[in-house]
Amino acid sequence: MSTTAPHPSALCRGHYYRWQRRGGPDIGAFIADPGPGPVGRTELTERANKPEKKKWVANLPAAADNGRPICRLSFCTLWTQGKSPLCHNHKFRWYAVGSPEIEEFVRRCEAAGDDSFDFRPLDGKRQLKLESQYALQCRHDERQVNTHSSALSSVIRLTAASEASSLLEWPMEQWSEHSAAMRRASHDQNGQLAFLRYAHEPEHEHEHEHLEDLACGSGWESEFPRDVWVLRRLGIEGTRARLRFDRIAQPWLREPAKRFVRWRLSIGRSINQAVVDILALNRLSGFLADPRVAAGGLDAVDRKVLGRYLADLAVDPRSVHSRGRDIGSLNAFFHAIRRHGWDQTLPASATFYPDDFPRPDPGAGRAGHGPGRTARQPRPLAQPRESPADLGPHAVRAAGR
Repeated sequence: MSTTAPHPSALCRGHYYRWQRRGGPDIGAFIADPGPGPVGRTELTERANKPEKKKWVANLPAAADNGRPICRLSFCTLWTQGKSPLCHNHKFRWYAVGSPEIEEFVRRCEAAGDDSFDFRPLDGKRQLKLESQYALQCRHDERQVNTHSSALSSVIRLTAASEASSLLEWPMEQWSEHSAAMRRASHDQNGQLAFLRYAHEPEHEHEHEHLEDLACGSGWESEFPRDVWVLRRLGIEGTRARLRFDRIAQPWLREPAKRFVRWRLSIGRSINQAVVDILALNRLSGFLADPRVAAGGLDAVDRKVLGRYLADLAVDPRSVHSRGRDIGSLNAFFHAIRRHGWDQTLPASATFYPDDFPRPDPGAGRAGHGPGRTARQPRPLAQPRESPADLGPHAVRAAGR
């Protein structure tokens, strides 16, 4: 009796297990008497006599095409079934998904396995659609975070249901409230807000306000007219600093101040120096806006007004170094106006002299001379040594020994 295991193509799984339970008898004897009821797709005797499937298919004659249409899906080469534009398998799948429009079904099948993004819900809001597409492209180019279509589709529905015509039209707080009103707090909501925040405003130092940069442009031509400069848009990378001129109340002072700072940056002065200059101009603006001064233009900023400014600066609680730094920035500002001809009305007397700079008290660092310090008591003089005669007769006798 042979115990050689039958080839897998000779027996189905059920008969193979039955053959094993019988102890592995001769394969011919087992096929002759396999037991009651065939298990599988065909009789064992018929299956044993059939040729291999690959050889059988290779020997089949080719069927005539006769111009029959093939399935609408580009990757399927099967013939259509009946009047349907789909083959038998895809027609069954079409029924299973609810029989949508054929074009929609074809689009879904063609995109299966790919992360596709459907912006059609935003067709009625062109600005929102373009902004969302631009933010998605920026996020893909940076390759920092993966954005899946499932997360973005909820963002598209969220923005399509809003009354905003642009992502920048609402602040992030309002988008958060709109998202919370549409759906309860969930992981999907967090993903929505993360993408909107990415497009709207940065979370990290290396990120940019993508839509704001796109809307505002970059370079001096677009940034100079604004009262708040974003240094990144001026080509200064590695910083999120902004230079604010909106705190200079007088337009006639703000315009030359912006020219002055632009010139200082163009000749290589640091960002810190630009900030110092703007702070000095802010304080000068506040002084000139005082009703007791009420300067109406640069023509009123003469030596007399600057003298009053120096008197006001003298009582400033800041350090001497900080006050002197303000005077230096303003003096450079006045000289730049005359040199570049930004305003011909500035009086020639509008300048500071070396004696105008505050100087520290020479004794401010010594004990007893600074304000609020208590004078140190002088050390007592050393007492003269006592003579033996002053110590009594016993000391005299001891000293004489």
